[in-house]
Amino acid sequence: MPGTEDSRSRLVQPLSPYRWRGSRILDAVCQINEHLVNALSELAHHESASVGLVRQNADLLRCFDAAACRRAASIPVLLVDLHFHDDDWWRHSVRANSSYQFGARRSFSFPAGHAEELTRESLIVAWLSVQHARECAGLLFGMSSQVADLLAELSPRQLSRVAESSSHELRIRWQSTPTFWRKLLIAGQGGSATELSEVRLLGLQLLGGELLASRCASTWRE
Repeated sequence: MPGTEDSRSRLVQPLSPYRWRGSRILDAVCQINEHLVNALSELAHHESASVGLVRQNADLLRCFDAAACRRAASIPVLLVDLHFHDDDWWRHSVRANSSYQFGARRSFSFPAGHAEELTRESLIVAWLSVQHARECAGLLFGMSSQVADLLAELSPRQLSRVAESSSHELRIRWQSTPTFWRKLLIAGQGGSATELSEVRLLGLQLLGGELLASRCASTWRE
């Protein structure tokens, strides 16, 4: 019966592949990570490099090529941070004439030129995330829901102003956790699937711990 055959063929047609809504944001995060790792590799060739993790891992970073940078950058967490868990900082940083004092000005953790580029790239992708794939903000940026709300309200001009005025606040994520960075760079250089999976899981665990601590602190303040 032709009709029956046609109905059966329609039933067995393959489903369209599912594409996660945040996949483009993840791709952009990995590109920023690659920019960071490339910059760290470049700095490792200068004996005067002031970034602690560069000095600690210069032996690995000096051997990095483009493929190693891409592998290390593939971790699904943004490897830089701009107070994405601190709603007080964001609330006052978006005010054009804010008199809020953030305390002692911290020294740069990254050369100014690199910091400016990475800050601008990170903020653009973070803003796109809260606009179009909100669930990515916490998973990829370690962003609290309060900061996501504040960031989502910014106009492009405000976003640009925050990027211009705040690059000195950009920090390499987990710079004070040398074990993470050593494992990440070893996995990136060696290309072991097992080592890459383990360090990605470690990154997600570290990020989850920070988010949980931030939520507990927020609840306590309330």
